[in-house]
Amino acid sequence: MRTATTRAISSWATTLATVLAATSASNFVALARQIQFMDLTTEIQGTPDVYNQFSQHLKAFNFDFTQYLPDMGLPSFEDVQEYRGKVIEQLQDSMHLGQMKTAGTLVLQYCYALTADPNGQGRLAANAILAEHPKGTADLIASLKEMQGSVFSDTKKAQVLDDAAVAVEQKAGNISRLLRGVKHYPGDVSGDPKSIRRLEEDVMARRLGDEDSALLVVEWTDKQWEKFIKDAIKKNVSKDAFQTAFELVPCDTSPMREVVPFLYLMHEMELIRRMMHSYTGTFLLMFLFVTLLGGSYIAYYQTVMKSSQRRLRMLEPGFLSIFVLDMGLIGFTRSAAKMLTQNCLVTFFFWKPERFQIQIFVAVGILMYPVLFVLVTCWMIWDVTIKDAGRSADETDEVEIHGDDLHTKMVFNEDIEQWIDPAAKEIKVTLEPPIPSWVLVASDALTSHVRSCIPVLTEKGEAISFKHEHQEKVKEAQHLNRANLEEEADQLEEKLNASQRATVTKRAAAMREERAKKIHAEKVALGNSFRGIYGTFGQMYR
Repeated sequence: MRTATTRAISSWATTLATVLAATSASNFVALARQIQFMDLTTEIQGTPDVYNQFSQHLKAFNFDFTQYLPDMGLPSFEDVQEYRGKVIEQLQDSMHLGQMKTAGTLVLQYCYALTADPNGQGRLAANAILAEHPKGTADLIASLKEMQGSVFSDTKKAQVLDDAAVAVEQKAGNISRLLRGVKHYPGDVSGDPKSIRRLEEDVMARRLGDEDSALLVVEWTDKQWEKFIKDAIKKNVSKDAFQTAFELVPCDTSPMREVVPFLYLMHEMELIRRMMHSYTGTFLLMFLFVTLLGGSYIAYYQTVMKSSQRRLRMLEPGFLSIFVLDMGLIGFTRSAAKMLTQNCLVTFFFWKPERFQIQIFVAVGILMYPVLFVLVTCWMIWDVTIKDAGRSADETDEVEIHGDDLHTKMVFNEDIEQWIDPAAKEIKVTLEPPIPSWVLVASDALTSHVRSCIPVLTEKGEAISFKHEHQEKVKEAQHLNRANLEEEADQLEEKLNASQRATVTKRAAAMREERAKKIHAEKVALGNSFRGIYGTFGQMYR
């Protein structure tokens, strides 16, 4: 009852959240961040199951689409089990082995190791697998000898089984510990109903009923094969061991030659299906999504959008990049952190990267996306809001007067509660699409604008400022005072020049007057001298 109620509430909340998110982009962003936080808290130990179930229905808002992915025709584990059962029956009929029901998986893995030939030591790897399963190997060898026509009494057959079991146990040593390490080698195609597998978990819990529950060697990487073979050599397992099995198990003939590769191909595809429904799939999908979308957008921007004045508003690089990267930040980081710290299944058909390769790749992804994105965002905010705050008053006034460098710092407009440019020299004209405004998603998605369409200036040809009124008054007062000072300086300079000219004129007039007086006095004196001379001569001639 409680589970049904929780699912009903989750479905109702998911529907309501989708409707609210569709009304506007801001609603979608706010809702997505809240849901991402809720999904993140489900990782805390002790979180109630009801809360976890509720959050699971909202994973799509966290860009976690793995639970909604189609199977794309990939086989499930049940399909692999069913085909394995048919293969065992077919092998039992063709090989006439009575023990195929218990040794069937062992035969399949033995043949797989021979054909896979890991590190060029397929025979040694196959013998090590037989050595790990003493009881199954003893049954297999006894059945093979029976197939040769050997007739055993019950007592003799039991003695053969015991001798074979003792022999393989002496060779096996601690190899079984390596094979049965659930943490390192999850998976089982033995058809054991006690095996537990869940799509959402990469590390499966297993309960081995007996020694015949063989682990799936197809999941091993090259390093794991190498370690397995080295441990087998240390325990004195040689290539020449189990000669009877090597001679009588028909790995190179039909139908074994056809069914073994196909069976393991099926399981390779099942592993990919399981991987894509885990947090590993979330990481890979988001990595491909960000890489392909980013590369496609950069190519589109450089070839088409950069030179165009009319653009879709939602495709502007600033809005689109921040929206996509911010929305996927939590989901990507969460999946990457799990892959970095926990054992995970990563397979690409027949190539399985090693653990250290996965960790290096994930660490580089974390540095390139979450870390670099946060650092670049912080630097951009600092560049437009704080970088030029250390300017002196004289430098700021000089910049404002000459109209230079107006876009290096943004100002906060308290009226609209947004950061905007301090001055505008151009505007953007919004072009509404031919769609009714009540069609919210399509209307917002198709709205475009024309950039830099008209210059916007004041009557004096200056840039329109969006600063506060008191800032404008101070700036205007400073501007007028400087103009008055310059005008007064010009007037003073003119007066000084006029005064200098007047002084020079008066001095020249005085000098001319003094010189005229001097010349006049000289003339008078000269005239008096001539009159004296004339009087003297006149007296002489008398």
